[in-house]
Amino acid sequence: MAALVISDVTEQKRLELAIRKSEGRFRSMFHESPLPLWEEDYSEVKKFISSLRKSGINDLGSHFQENPDDLRKAVGMVRVIDINQATLDLHEAESKEAFLSEIASVFTPDSHSVFREEFLALDSGEKVFESEIHTRTRSRGDRVLIIRLSLVEGSGESWERVIVSLMDIT
Repeated sequence: MAALVISDVTEQKRLELAIRKSEGRFRSMFHESPLPLWEEDYSEVKKFISSLRKSGINDLGSHFQENPDDLRKAVGMVRVIDINQATLDLHEAESKEAFLSEIASVFTPDSHSVFREEFLALDSGEKVFESEIHTRTRSRGDRVLIIRLSLVEGSGESWERVIVSLMDIT
């Protein structure tokens, strides 16, 4: 005795194709945007801040002000997932690999205060943060940028998907 089961997967295949097209469209928009864009993962920062809160730290802003090593540690936990060509152009980088290997040289001492404000905004439940930030490039020197950080829908609890856009206002 044998049983034969036939399933119609036409709808499933149609949906898979639609998802692939949508992903491709958004990937293309990201990489070809004239604005510098970064996709980042702040989930380790979120865990670190949670551990600070659990240890009894109530005023995170003051803590980071008084403990700059903790702020630097949190900044170091930000993981860059992807950057677009406009980011490379702005920072005069030859490749993603080159840029990411030298990323610390992009930030000025003032940049850390912006990271501090980002972390405080996210910790207070904000989904979007915007500020001015000072950065460096190889030959053009210091730049003044508007930075806009947005939590991707669905990552508000984990901070695992963050989109950062930059606009040069030097």
